[in-house]
Amino acid sequence: MVATRKFTTTSALIAARPSTTAARPSTAARPSTTAAASNKKRCRRSATSNRKSKNRLKALKAARKPKVQLLEEELESCCRHLNHIQKQLNEAQDSLHDSIQLRSQLEDDLTIARSKILDLEDELTKRRKEQRMLGKKYMELKEENYTIKTRQLRSHSTTPATPIPSQLTKSLWMILGQLFMIFGWCQ
Repeated sequence: MVATRKFTTTSALIAARPSTTAARPSTAARPSTTAAASNKKRCRRSATSNRKSKNRLKALKAARKPKVQLLEEELESCCRHLNHIQKQLNEAQDSLHDSIQLRSQLEDDLTIARSKILDLEDELTKRRKEQRMLGKKYMELKEENYTIKTRQLRSHSTTPATPIPSQLTKSLWMILGQLFMIFGWCQ
């Protein structure tokens, strides 16, 4: 009997060969110790991170409350300061208005005073002119009086004094009276 040789393909050989993977249990079937440990670590990390984030949130909330309070207090003080500045500004505006009115009134008074000063200066110049004229007249009269007096003195010294008519009549009447008395005694 002639032995016949069977030629098989590579695919058939591979299929006929015993599989090593089939003998091994799958990773899905048996749990790995490293995977479990990593899962545990991951859970722990997430728990700690969750705890830390919660703690941070609490700290932020606790820190936020005084910050908000401080900001509110600062805002209130700024508002108070702003109101004070506004009040001062209103007072300054009122005083400015009053000072403007006072300035206009003072300017009016100043113009009136200046016009009065000008009038008084004109009156003073007139009075000074009148005084000069009166002084000139006084000097002229003084000179005239002096000349009259000197003339009278000169005339008295050169010519005999002529009796005044009233004195002459008085002396005549006295002489006549004495004569009548003499004539009466004689009779």
